[in-house]
Amino acid sequence: MTGTFKQPDQNTFAGADLIEWDKAKVSLGISDLHNLSNLLSISWNGNTISLEPGIEHAEFIKSGVSAPVVIIPDGSGNFDFEIKLTLRGSEGIWFAPFGKETNVNMSGDWASPSFQGAFLPTHQINQNQFNAQWKVTFMNRNYPQQFISFPQGLEESMFGMNLYVPVTDYQKNERAAKYAVLIIALTFMIFFFVQILNNVRIHGIQFLLVGFALCLFYVLLLSFTEHTGFNLAYLISAAMTISLVGLYVKAIFKNRKLSMANFSFLVLVYGFVFVIIQMQEYALLVGSLGLFLVLASAMYLSRNITWSENLSSNPK
Repeated sequence: MTGTFKQPDQNTFAGADLIEWDKAKVSLGISDLHNLSNLLSISWNGNTISLEPGIEHAEFIKSGVSAPVVIIPDGSGNFDFEIKLTLRGSEGIWFAPFGKETNVNMSGDWASPSFQGAFLPTHQINQNQFNAQWKVTFMNRNYPQQFISFPQGLEESMFGMNLYVPVTDYQKNERAAKYAVLIIALTFMIFFFVQILNNVRIHGIQFLLVGFALCLFYVLLLSFTEHTGFNLAYLISAAMTISLVGLYVKAIFKNRKLSMANFSFLVLVYGFVFVIIQMQEYALLVGSLGLFLVLASAMYLSRNITWSENLSSNPK
């Protein structure tokens, strides 16, 4: 961090003769000192000054570091400073625009930054990193450049970035579970059409066993995720479930063509759900189009069925 303090204008303060210039300090607000990983010092007009923990007047800055500095009230010129910080954090970083002009340049190896606060940056984001720049002037906030008491509107003027995690492995498991009804319903729909179109009787217990197998997929997915990560866990769980249901359906139908059609359908459905889970911006659009195609296919397959005759018949 670099910047410049201008020589204070005494005319802006009532009772300027009472100001204790010899007790001047520079303070840096840091909300959580646990995140500091090294000793801090500040370069003040070319002189290195060690910073100490704690703020003398906590009304304005509640937590941070400070150090005494020399200010000559009748002098002229500016006070240039520079400080290097090494911080550890898990959520994000925010800034208060105290400067007459505050410039923040931020970059990092993070594909999903979440810009927050009163001001949004100009930014560039790609798959592996981001770059953002803020420029805020004192005209953009609701408190003066020089003040004595705690200014109003300080928190409202803050800005920064949170490290947004778009989808964790457990969130992916949760999203996968939300598609459970869809997968089970589509599988049962295929069974129903096979039964109607091919005169194959499927007992209610057989429906129930297939439903149990489909539900067990989500238990397997969560179990494997804790050891292998979501993507590999999904592949293993889907392969186990599709194989189990495919072999069972083959035994029920005793028809290689129908069994392969059912197997291919399950591969397509689980693959489709996996693609949706991986998406962020287009998940709703792709999911809606997929459901539209499923409905269109169901309507196409049932276009020539005479429901009254099929439902009253007794398929072998």
